[in-house]
Amino acid sequence: MATHHPTSPARAVQKGGSWQPQKITTAAYTLQREDDGRVRVAISDPAGKLLDTGRLQRDLNRLGVPAVVYAGDPRCTDTPTSPGDHSSNKTWDIELTKGGKPVLSVRPDRIPAGQHLLVAFPLLRTDPDRAAYAITAGRIDGTPPACVPAWPKGSAK
Repeated sequence: MATHHPTSPARAVQKGGSWQPQKITTAAYTLQREDDGRVRVAISDPAGKLLDTGRLQRDLNRLGVPAVVYAGDPRCTDTPTSPGDHSSNKTWDIELTKGGKPVLSVRPDRIPAGQHLLVAFPLLRTDPDRAAYAITAGRIDGTPPACVPAWPKGSAK
């Protein structure tokens, strides 16, 4: 049975002849495009139970971020082998809020053509009550990996 989670309407601005949303809010997260072009991802569902990584990926793409989003997979043993950038290098940054939850900020204009921002929630399947407290990110060249490994429950990375 599919569960519908209402979203707020996306506010949009015209960019390059097409309309792009400025803000997308769901029960699980808020995406906000700042005036400087940066896109911020804040998870609002502390347990991560409502987080749909496919939808988050589509919403990031709608805001101009060439992203691939993963839930950590406990069966995945591969690490991304494609050369990429795992240092923020002013392309992305993860900040902690006062409550300890991470907020991901991305500069889509600094992601070269052919690269993606790989965003992972490594605890989503192994420790869903703490899923919103762990986000990893990095730029990746070429074809994104099939999966991203999960972190074990209770791990603190």
